[in-house]
Order: sequence, then structure tokens, then C-alpha cells
Amino acid sequence: MKLAIPLFGPRVSPRFDYAPRLLVLSLKEGKVVSREEIPLNPLAVWQRVEKLKELGVKVVICGGIDESSKCWLVDHQIQVIPLVTGEVGRVIKDFLAGRLRARAMDGVT
Repeated sequence: MKLAIPLFGPRVSPRFDYAPRLLVLSLKEGKVVSREEIPLNPLAVWQRVEKLKELGVKVVICGGIDESSKCWLVDHQIQVIPLVTGEVGRVIKDFLAGRLRARAMDGVT
């Protein structure tokens, strides 16, 4: 399975649509078997969704996400776990351990 996390430095980007980079992880039997960072800066939101589909991503963990992007992802059978904040390493560990929880972000959906 492939998991994607929009990045802002070493943290989950606060917004899906403005993240400069994307971390894509390949998971097998609950472990990370490969990881790749992909630049997103020149891509419009719909192009980001197409890129995720092209890469075979099944789950996106992100901070805030606009309703259109979320709907596009879901329409492409990509699960969205929104409103997640924090350092990427910790978020990955929490996801793999089944304890990832969305965190409150004022004014963002």
C-alpha cells in the first residue's frame, strides 16, 4: 500500500493545497519498505490529485484540506485522514501503530 503525506519541512504541511513537497511511502506488512519525496510547487490542486492517483496512493495524511480536494481524492478511491499535525516521523509511527488521531486546527477543515 502507498501512503502520502504533504510536507512542510520536517512536519505535516498545514494545508494540502500549498505543500511544497510530498512524501510517498510504500508499506508492506506494517513496515515502510520505500520512501520518496516529490516536489509539488508547480502543480495545481487537481494536478496534485492526479499525481497521487498516478502513483497508486491509497491513503493521504494531511493537515487542512479544502472540500474540493478532499472530494476529488475520495472520488479516486484515496482515503483522506485530515487535520493531522506534527513531525512526520511521529505521524508515521502513530499511523503504523494504529493510533493516529486528527488534531484540532482552528478555522481549517
